[in-house]
Amino acid sequence: MPKVLLTGVIGPHGSLYFDLAGDRLMRDQDIFTIKSHSHFLALHFLAQNISAPCVVLEHPTIEDLEEELKNNYDFVGINFTLVNIPKTLQMCDTIRRVAPDTKIVLGGYGTSCFTTIFKGNKEILKIADYVCHGEGVSFMRKLLGEPVDAPVNQMIGPRSASGLPWLHPFPRGSGGSVISGLGCPNMCEFCCTSHYYGGEFIEIANAEKLFEGMKRIWRYQPDNRESVAIFDENLYKDKDKVSRLGQLIREDKEFGLG
Repeated sequence: MPKVLLTGVIGPHGSLYFDLAGDRLMRDQDIFTIKSHSHFLALHFLAQNISAPCVVLEHPTIEDLEEELKNNYDFVGINFTLVNIPKTLQMCDTIRRVAPDTKIVLGGYGTSCFTTIFKGNKEILKIADYVCHGEGVSFMRKLLGEPVDAPVNQMIGPRSASGLPWLHPFPRGSGGSVISGLGCPNMCEFCCTSHYYGGEFIEIANAEKLFEGMKRIWRYQPDNRESVAIFDENLYKDKDKVSRLGQLIREDKEFGLG
């Protein structure tokens, strides 16, 4: 069975997390700028939905990556964004040097560079063996020879946290996450998400599966009752799904509105 390493882009020593709230979603709000530590949900979601042995590195240094590559992986998947293209190129060079037999798989919104700024550049296309444009679970399953149509599970991942730094400088991890769907059909010209999925919405979990994932988080992390984030570009466009999820929450005897 092939071995897989999934990694985010390299960072400096001490770069243990990224601040999704403070850097992007809630920045420049003066004293009300919420700071957070978040995790690479996509990497953990991929790892938990393939059968092959898999290791996840969220924010490795280049030294961490070199050391891990010595474990003879068949595939290394790198999740990157457009702003991290230089780091991604450096990582690919490192993989070619340290583990020349390892196949490189690129994924994430950064791969849109191959259909835009790098289009037609034959040299740059050689940096990777495979490029995933779109939904990653089925792509990796197909690449690894696993059943593509196997159920997609909402597993428990690392917990994120957020808060006002002058109230809680180091908030403990308390937030879980489930994935409802990927992509958006609106195709706004500024939106990388719509472009990445070709204007398609891909449902990952219906209301029942979403609630199963939420209950799994609450059941196995009993101190994590503050929130569960639902990832979906346009969740409230599907009124039936939202209504059904609300019904499941109201009628549930184990957790419900408690």
